[in-house]
This record gives sequence, C-alpha cells and structure tokens, in this order.
Amino acid sequence: KAHNVILFNGSGQPEADLFLGCKFPGHLHSLIDGHGLKYIYADATGPMARWFTRNYRHWIWSGDVILIFDDVRAHTAGQMDWLLHYRGKYTAEPDGGVRLKNGSAEAVVKMLYPPTTFREDMGLANHDPDKKMPYLVFSPDAPAQSCQFITAICLNPNAVPKFEVLQDEGYVGVRVRTPNAVEECYLN
Repeated sequence: KAHNVILFNGSGQPEADLFLGCKFPGHLHSLIDGHGLKYIYADATGPMARWFTRNYRHWIWSGDVILIFDDVRAHTAGQMDWLLHYRGKYTAEPDGGVRLKNGSAEAVVKMLYPPTTFREDMGLANHDPDKKMPYLVFSPDAPAQSCQFITAICLNPNAVPKFEVLQDEGYVGVRVRTPNAVEECYLN
C-alpha cells in the first residue's frame, strides 16, 4: 500500500516477502528512448503472484504526456484498486481527474479507462513508516478477473490534451490530440 501499484481486494505483495524476500522478483524490460518517445515495460507478476497471473505495466512518454497501461489478470474475480501516492496537495478536476501541486511542480492525472471513482486513504510515508500520508485510490465500478487501466499524467496542466478511448473486442487504446500531433496507443 506504500507504492503506486494495483491492489487486489485491498491486498498487495505479501508482507512476509518484505523480510524474507520473493522468489520471483519483478523486472524492468524494453527500455526505448528515441524519436521523441520513451518506453519502458515492467513485469510485477512475481511479487503479486499470490493474487495475479499477469501484472504488466507499460509507460509511454511522448511530449508532455506519460501514458501508463496496466494489464492485470487475477486468479479469481475481485476488486482492483489503482493507487497514486503524491506529495503536496490535490484538487479534483471536473472530468474526474486530479490536479497535483507540490511547490512550483504541477501535473494533471487522468484515469482514462476503465471508468473509476477515487477516494483518499491514509498510508505510510515514503522511507518513514512512522508517519502517515494521504494517497488516492482509483476503483473501477465492479470486481473483475482481468482489467486494463489506462492513465495519463499530463506534465503541462495548462495544455492538457484531448483523450479518446479506443476499444474493440481485441484491444483497448487511447487517441491523444495535441495542437501539434495525434497519437494512438493500443493494448492488445
């Protein structure tokens, strides 16, 4: 609960793993940086193997937008919650996103897919377990066995792009419209 991960029925990596270790650690793969695009893929299935048979996260950074694609599949259906830890303050945006502000740094975070509601919860501070800090929990409307999340982090809150979710039987994706470009990204 102290990290920006997806919880299953309120649970994350087993606490014993923190002290005893995990036989199947997570990995970062596919680091790409070129032509104005950065991409990284993470497989966190191992640490969450108690709950998930698949726990993949893809980051795509283009311009002032970072897209996060999460692709998770659990052993059984359950509630999946997407966590967002932050410093500073947040305000709710009219479209369901949040604006984060910490000093002069500011960003807008939008959960594009699936439809979610968010709430604030309290958890441990980074590197200070005796201190409690608020974090945000984005929750889909219904439990599921498989879920894909698409989240946008907009680094320029004064020029948030227009987003359009693209969905068919075999994929989910997003179209990002800025004054300079139209980009589409899909998760098959």
